[in-house]
Amino acid sequence: MTEERSVSVAESRDVGSLPQPRWGRRLVLSLAVLTVGVLGLVGVLLARDTGEDLPVFGFIRAVDVEAGTIEVDPAEWLTGRAAAQAAVLDGQAVPGTTQMPNGFYIRNPEPDTVTVPVAANVTVTMSLLYDPVSQGPVTIDLPTFARLWTPDAPAEQHYFRTAPYRLTSTDGAVSGIAEQYIP
Repeated sequence: MTEERSVSVAESRDVGSLPQPRWGRRLVLSLAVLTVGVLGLVGVLLARDTGEDLPVFGFIRAVDVEAGTIEVDPAEWLTGRAAAQAAVLDGQAVPGTTQMPNGFYIRNPEPDTVTVPVAANVTVTMSLLYDPVSQGPVTIDLPTFARLWTPDAPAEQHYFRTAPYRLTSTDGAVSGIAEQYIP
């Protein structure tokens, strides 16, 4: 025989006070995770199919103007708790760290590179090449950018070989390169 229970209006708002089947929460959580996973996969597939611009972060290791390619070492720019957690996992911060002192962490666990095509009309924005007229970042073309990787590049420009960059792609080719300013 089942026991009936009356529930007041105040109690009815407290879902925790109602009897819950043991499998109910697990089922709801599993369905939520599955839904998010499927939607994420659909989003990635749609982005690839439609040629949607996809930003990428990493270190540029080489520029080949003749071939119209750059060699990129992909990395991650992390902020907040994600930055602290990754730094702890990588041994770059002590366990219990909840925030990085500079607010970010660049994660680059593998030095593997990928060669990607560059659009003929790529724009390159350099944060630290100062323009006294505009008092802001400088936009340069790919051949000028490539000269930063040559052995005869001025010593004060060698920094740009180690700086991280944000890449934007359109239709499978890099259409934008922007130096990531690091405070």
